[in-house]
Amino acid sequence: MINEEQESFMTARADGLGGTDLAAIVGLSPWKRPIEIYEGKINPSGFPELDKEILFWGSALEPLIRERYAIRFDVDVTAPKDIAALFPRSKPWKDQTIVIGEEPWMLGTPDGLMPQFLCGWECKCSGRKSDEWGTPGTDQVPEQYLIQVMWYMAVTGYKAWNIAVLFAGNSLQSYRVERDDGLVKALIEAGRAFWNDHVLAQVPPPIDESEAYGRYLARRFSIGNGNLVSCTPDISEHALLLKMAQARKKEAEAAEQMEKNHLFALLGDSDGSKTELGKIGIVRSTPSVTTDYKTAFAELSAFVKGRAQDANEVIQRIIETCSKPTERSAYCRAWFAKEA
Repeated sequence: MINEEQESFMTARADGLGGTDLAAIVGLSPWKRPIEIYEGKINPSGFPELDKEILFWGSALEPLIRERYAIRFDVDVTAPKDIAALFPRSKPWKDQTIVIGEEPWMLGTPDGLMPQFLCGWECKCSGRKSDEWGTPGTDQVPEQYLIQVMWYMAVTGYKAWNIAVLFAGNSLQSYRVERDDGLVKALIEAGRAFWNDHVLAQVPPPIDESEAYGRYLARRFSIGNGNLVSCTPDISEHALLLKMAQARKKEAEAAEQMEKNHLFALLGDSDGSKTELGKIGIVRSTPSVTTDYKTAFAELSAFVKGRAQDANEVIQRIIETCSKPTERSAYCRAWFAKEA
């Protein structure tokens, strides 16, 4: 079970793009932005260290899920390390296989294959069955996974991909995505453009609104030269846009607080209300006590050194002066339903 970070790591070192890379490139990854894919490809050695805990559980669970899936659905699923025998254009990577497509930068790292059906197999674990996962047996899967397996079909030439999902550690479900030749073609074109126009040319993708792009710029220009550049029309324009955006943000924050105050007053001491948009609730803190440990330690030290004679008196004084209940607080919060 290869997670997003691991596949990006593998494909960066194999000099190409994988399925999770494509999901980010077309703007459908909840974890990555194009600038992060670009950075990883032009400087693979700077790739962040992989989470060993995630890697362990992925490696430990995948064989169990694959075995149970094969029994439950009565199919044979080829393990990742055995995929290389099915594709002459492939590279082994530890217990995995990187499959190479028609163009050398087109890479895929399948969790398994069912070659007798020209169908691939992908393994996922999910803490719960969120709204993004529809009816089992359908292609109602999160968009990033749809792009990922569609890319694997582009690389392998297969006609379908099954996604096995273990929900909450105890419910194994299967989804099926059929090949869409139009989408496959569009993904290949998007990947080719990104690879040639950005990675090979070493030209960053267009600036976007993400914090990831801000971090990229912060790293790239972390050392200043002490100079001021002459103001240009572009600098003036973006300075004005920034000022306007900050003003809108201030107004939006004030408007948000106003509506929270109205709702708080309407809900009063209740726990909230369910509306057609979602739940509006009041979140309240539980009573607690804070201790002034510095003062308590001084009182105990005085007792130990003999400056205080009555232990019960010291304990009572510590309770009265060093332990104070925290002020209870509450705030209004909204859990709006996702728009279809």
